[in-house]
Amino acid sequence: MLQRINAKPKANTTDRGYGSQWQKVRRIVLDRDQWTCYKCQKKLAGLDATVDHIIPLAVDKTLALDMANLAACCRSCNSSKRDKTK
Repeated sequence: MLQRINAKPKANTTDRGYGSQWQKVRRIVLDRDQWTCYKCQKKLAGLDATVDHIIPLAVDKTLALDMANLAACCRSCNSSKRDKTK
């Protein structure tokens, strides 16, 4: 097995800020957006359903739970956006 040198263990979801409060907000956003990706209009289900920070947290952490800054997004669109605003 290969081992990364000086690798930090990955923090769990709660430590990264995705605890029970985030799970409630995530569900509200997905329901509000009718489980449809705001970028490609794909219907979302299961693990493909993510919530995107329109203005990334890397730009402004104060918008972390701002409902106006959150949108339903498919995993593919969310991954391709990364920390960009578009």
